[in-house]
Amino acid sequence: MEFAFHTRLDDLETCRAMSRASAGVARNARKTRRGALLCALLCAIYLAYYVYAAVRDEAPIFRDPLGVVFLLGLGFFIVRWAKVHGGNYAELMARITRKSCPLGLAQDARCTEEGICLAEPDIEMRAFYTALTRLVDAGSHYVLFTAPSMGAPLDKASITGGDAGEFERFMQKKTGLTWERLDA
Repeated sequence: MEFAFHTRLDDLETCRAMSRASAGVARNARKTRRGALLCALLCAIYLAYYVYAAVRDEAPIFRDPLGVVFLLGLGFFIVRWAKVHGGNYAELMARITRKSCPLGLAQDARCTEEGICLAEPDIEMRAFYTALTRLVDAGSHYVLFTAPSMGAPLDKASITGGDAGEFERFMQKKTGLTWERLDA
């Protein structure tokens, strides 16, 4: 039994699937969210002291531009925290990945009885099924991981050699892993 896929690596849906399925995305989003919240808190503390000092001295509240800078910083970090908290971190990373990918770059994958073969224009990689650590169904793509943040996307629409159900059963049998399903 052999399954083949043709996946465009410069496609935004492919980049989204990779970004959402990556194990590091959730960890990095948490770090970014914490950092933005900490910066917003520091800006708010400074602004509270700044306003207190201005009221105490009976001076105009925004007499110098530094207060305005910290007010804008507070707004920026609150918006940043809200965007990352709302799940846009994966989308942001997908767009960055797509911009860095050469236009038209595609990957052909073959899953045979012996193993997996991935071929790009300049690279060909072969792996045994024992090298896989995770199988992820990311909606429009499958992602086969060999490391926490290193995986190969497979476009479901391009599958040949069988249907999606047969491919999933084949991979579970060969790897002994179960499919992780991501919500759309």
